[in-house]
Amino acid sequence: MIGNSPISNHRFLFLTVVAWGALVLAGFWAMAKYEFAPGIAATVAQWPAESALLRVSDRPTLVVFAHPQCSCMRATIAELEKAMVRCGERVAVHVCFFKPAGASAGWAKTVLWSAAAAAIAGVSLVEDADGAEARRFGSETSGQSLLFSANGLLMFSVGVTAARGHVGDNDGRGSVVALAYARSAEHAAAPLFGCSLVGRSDAIFKSVIP
Repeated sequence: MIGNSPISNHRFLFLTVVAWGALVLAGFWAMAKYEFAPGIAATVAQWPAESALLRVSDRPTLVVFAHPQCSCMRATIAELEKAMVRCGERVAVHVCFFKPAGASAGWAKTVLWSAAAAAIAGVSLVEDADGAEARRFGSETSGQSLLFSANGLLMFSVGVTAARGHVGDNDGRGSVVALAYARSAEHAAAPLFGCSLVGRSDAIFKSVIP
């Protein structure tokens, strides 16, 4: 029968391969779009007076906002470790881990909390209850890193990864180090990559980070 002829079979196989290839390409495109789509950056211009965080007066202060159950933060912590190794004691560092209202004690203290404590020299870790500090600083994205001068003016609002969850040299990390040494940053801003910090359902993070 014509329907079972070699030509028909070859045509069916060809169309199947084409359809499969299109699906694979669409999947790669969607992944790339997700990894390289920047998050919403903070717009604060100076240290908020109502913040309970300690701002030192003899050197810059770096404030980083994190969702404790977002795997993207692994790369941010790794890049912060590299930056602080180069900066030494020239920069004070706070990492604020979001804790939703009503969450149990220790909810924010995941492996990411432990990793930050172990990796970033001299870091101050903060449980940000209901994202109060994040709102004061205008932060909406996990991984947001804000570098303030000794007099409280924003020097740089950055992400310190080249893409979502990627480890490697990037403009944000390099600029933080340059500013710590009182050099000019090579870039006026760096893209911010990370998950939404406050206001999204925490159910999506369930079981992602223990």
